[in-house]
Amino acid sequence: MNPRKRFINAMKRKPVDRIPKHAWYTQEIRDLVKEKTGSEDPDEYFKTDIRLLSLSPMTYNPGFDEYFKEILGKKFEKMSFWEELGSRKHGKYTIDEWGVGHEHGDYYHYSKYVHLMEDLETVDDLKKWPWPVLKDEGYYTDLENRVNKYKNRNIATFSYLGCLFEQAWYLRGMEKLFMDLYFNKKFAQYLLDKLVELNIESAIKNASTGVDAIYTGDDIATQNDLMMSSEMWRKWFKKGYKNIIDEAKRSRPDVMVMFHSDGNNYKIIPDLIEVGCDALHPIQPECMDPLKIYKEFGKDVTIWGTIGTQKLLPFGTPEEIKKEVKKIILEFDAFSGGLVIAPTHYLEPDVPWENIAAFFDAVEEINDRYGSGKQ
Repeated sequence: MNPRKRFINAMKRKPVDRIPKHAWYTQEIRDLVKEKTGSEDPDEYFKTDIRLLSLSPMTYNPGFDEYFKEILGKKFEKMSFWEELGSRKHGKYTIDEWGVGHEHGDYYHYSKYVHLMEDLETVDDLKKWPWPVLKDEGYYTDLENRVNKYKNRNIATFSYLGCLFEQAWYLRGMEKLFMDLYFNKKFAQYLLDKLVELNIESAIKNASTGVDAIYTGDDIATQNDLMMSSEMWRKWFKKGYKNIIDEAKRSRPDVMVMFHSDGNNYKIIPDLIEVGCDALHPIQPECMDPLKIYKEFGKDVTIWGTIGTQKLLPFGTPEEIKKEVKKIILEFDAFSGGLVIAPTHYLEPDVPWENIAAFFDAVEEINDRYGSGKQ
C-alpha cells in the first residue's frame, strides 16, 4: 500500500498496512533537522505520508492602503498569509491579503494582530471594504502542478481553504466580534456571510486542484471548554461550515475535509461530524482524552493528531514519547483505519531533536512490528 492510498484509507476508516504519519514544523525545527541530517525538507527525511501544500500569494488589493495610513506612522510591508505563517520578521510590520496587520516581535513566529475593521460600525462600512479576490487565478498558480507531482510519487496532499470565526476576529478584533454577535447582529451576519461566500470559492478552487483533502477550522476553545456557548456556535457558524463543505463536495465528491480546532471542543464534535468533516485535528491530550473521543466518535470521523506538543514532546523523554505513540496506535486499533498520527500542532523550537526522532522512530517501529507493509 503506498502512502497516498494509506492516507485515503485512514481518512475513510478502512484498513491500512501502516499508520500514516504527519507533522508541521516551525522554521527553527526545519533548521534543526537540516543541522542534524543535512536534509532541507523534514517531510522527505521522515518520509511522511501527507504534504500540506500552500497557495501562491493572492493578488494584493491596494484598497487596503488607505486603512493603514494612520497606524502609528509605521510602514507595513505587503505579505501573503502563507509568508506570515511560520515567518520570523522581527521588528517588521506587515499586512496580508485579507487586510490583517501584523506587528512582529522577537519571539519566534508570533505576531500581534492589527485589526483594521475594528472601527467599522455599519453594514455599509463592510460593503466598502476591499475584500480579497479569491477567484484570482494567480492565487492558485502552481498548486495543481505540485499536487500532480506528489500524486506521481504516490504521496497524499492537502491544502488550506480558510476559516470563519478566526478570520472574523483577525479582521475585527475578538472583543469587538463578540460584541457584534450580541449587539450588532446585522453587521456580524453580513461579515460572516461574506466570509462563507469567500470560503466557498476557496474550497471549490482548492478541490479542483486534485488535493486529497482540504482543511479548515477555528480555534474556538480554551483548554477547558468552548470560548462561546455551543448554542452560539451553532447559531453563527455551523450553517456556514455546512454550506462550505457541501459546496466543496458537490464540486468534487471524493475530496475529504479535515477540521482543525485546538482545545476542548468536545461539545460540538457531533456537529462537526454532521456538517461533513471527515477528520478532526488535533485532539489535544492536555484537553481531551483521545481514546475517549475515538471510542465515542471513531466510527464516524478520523482522528488526526493526538501526540501532545504542549507537554509530552517538549518535556517528555524519548521513552515516554515512544510509549504514548504505541499506546495510541494499539488502543485505537489503528490498523483498522481512522487514525493519522501526528503532533497536535507545530513542532515548536523547545522540542529537542531526540524527542522529534523518538516520535517518528516509534511510529516506524510499531508499523514494522504490527503492520503488514514496508515503507
